[in-house]
Amino acid sequence: MNHCERAVPCAAIRVSRGNTVLFDGYFGRYCGGDPLEPASYTTDEELPVPTDSSRFDLASLTKFLATAPLILSLVEHGNVYFSTRIGEILTGLTGATAALTIEDLLTHSGGLPALPDLWQGRSPEVDQREEARARLFTVEPTAAPGRQIVYSCTGFILLGEVVQTVCGQGVAAAFSDFAGGAAGRDGSLGFSPTPSDRELYVPTEWCSWRQRRVQGTVHDENAHVLGGAAGNAGLFGTLPAVHELFLREWGAALGVHRRDPLLTRETVLAAVKPRRVLPLGSPLHDRPRGSTERRGLGMQIVPDTQRGGFGAGAFGHTGFTGTSVWGDPATGVAVTILTSRLYYGRESTTDGILAFRRLVHESALRRYG
Repeated sequence: MNHCERAVPCAAIRVSRGNTVLFDGYFGRYCGGDPLEPASYTTDEELPVPTDSSRFDLASLTKFLATAPLILSLVEHGNVYFSTRIGEILTGLTGATAALTIEDLLTHSGGLPALPDLWQGRSPEVDQREEARARLFTVEPTAAPGRQIVYSCTGFILLGEVVQTVCGQGVAAAFSDFAGGAAGRDGSLGFSPTPSDRELYVPTEWCSWRQRRVQGTVHDENAHVLGGAAGNAGLFGTLPAVHELFLREWGAALGVHRRDPLLTRETVLAAVKPRRVLPLGSPLHDRPRGSTERRGLGMQIVPDTQRGGFGAGAFGHTGFTGTSVWGDPATGVAVTILTSRLYYGRESTTDGILAFRRLVHESALRRYG
């Protein structure tokens, strides 16, 4: 298999403009060509073709679709402010971390390390969430805030702790209350998969730490030791449910007007504008250290190297498992891609998922933009 085939053993893709779904596709393994054409796919030997009931591990889309909207909702209700220092909410933090603001964490500009590695040295089978949380609270920034962008799961795990403290319940329960019916009472969207539905969950990576193929539990190791639901990962969803949630939360920036939006139009329009335009302090897999990064509140503003036909104001997020959601205010087009790029290993599929994502965006905008 070539690098794209390994990265996309199965795919579910939806494209919409406004309230209209323009394209829905459920495919097997990608073989090359136009990714919106069924002829570009074959059947993978190991993974079945997904359906509208297949539930994908959304990985870091959790940041964009759950944690950031929860924080923004707390801001709307006056429970916290962007300028609130997290030490005013969370007790036991180190001094430098306590001084970081909500906005520092939402924009990945607080100088916190990318990963807290809370799972290192722990057993995957033993509940050690309190010990992991205690370690989280000892993590300190490695750079001064407001100087650079370091994409940080650490910061969003802390935002999950903010949600828990302010709401009096964990991220999973807070999200369920916030999203209401969109949270998928049928299991189509939410945290904490049920073992009885395991076959509906698309498997991810063979995990050397857990000594098994991960299926029906969160792939992210840090989220796993925190009980399966954290501010950085733990959300699962089907293609229709994920795309619908995206539009209910962020659709105001795309010209989508719903009777039941989850955030106000004013909040959305403020969030999707660049709040931090800074150099990358550590490289990302598609951009070198020092390149310019633009961050909104809980989201990425599309970089020039990954624009794929989108306008300069396009916004969205990606997930380590191969998932992504992007919207383009210039055209009103929204694109959701769900796949399981980790199935054949993380190292060999990094370039392939980037190439595939770009091809999907280019084809969608060529057809519908």
